[in-house]
Amino acid sequence: MMSPRSAWSTSAFGFAAPAYTPALFLIGMALLGSRLFWRQPYRWWFYLIASVGFLAAHIAHTLLVYARTS
Repeated sequence: MMSPRSAWSTSAFGFAAPAYTPALFLIGMALLGSRLFWRQPYRWWFYLIASVGFLAAHIAHTLLVYARTS
């Protein structure tokens, strides 16, 4: 973001970096949780599945935008 014309920023991997870096804190939140908001048994992979779905959609959208701009 500081140098948008660099080789890193113009590559697909660099362009998509803001889309895949939330994986770090989403995985951490999945592992830190101890219960859900409703009275169901908590399994950390419930949150992990939702996080993976969000990340897949977010990264796919970013790569679609990258394909249209390059």
